[in-house]
Amino acid sequence: MNSIVRFRLSGLWNSEYPLVVNRIIDIAGKHNPEMLHLSRSYNQLAAFKPQLAKIEAQERSDRDSARLSELDQERDTLFNVIREVTKCFNRISLPPFNASAAEIMIILKKHGNAMTAANYTAETKRLYDLLPILNVPR
Repeated sequence: MNSIVRFRLSGLWNSEYPLVVNRIIDIAGKHNPEMLHLSRSYNQLAAFKPQLAKIEAQERSDRDSARLSELDQERDTLFNVIREVTKCFNRISLPPFNASAAEIMIILKKHGNAMTAANYTAETKRLYDLLPILNVPR
């Protein structure tokens, strides 16, 4: 028997919401929603298809999306640099550097190695968690 996969919608990128709903519609449509007693929910979701297409088109054409993507790439690079520099500080035997690196590693480990793979909101929260340790004002 297949297991149920659960995920939080808040973890999705904005452009992923229409994709997820469209996939649910497609999967349910292939497996006879009426027989599965899902016809009411299926019909409600299917009614949103035109609006989902508008959301997808808006997401692709938004002129700010390209700039946000660029800024996200810069933030990802910043996270990666902080991680690598922290690893280097952990390897040297200078107590002030080791103490600071240990504090930073707590945050990095809390969020895992895929710190840059989250959506924009989650990445921003992770950055705000890290800034006080780095003594950088918000």
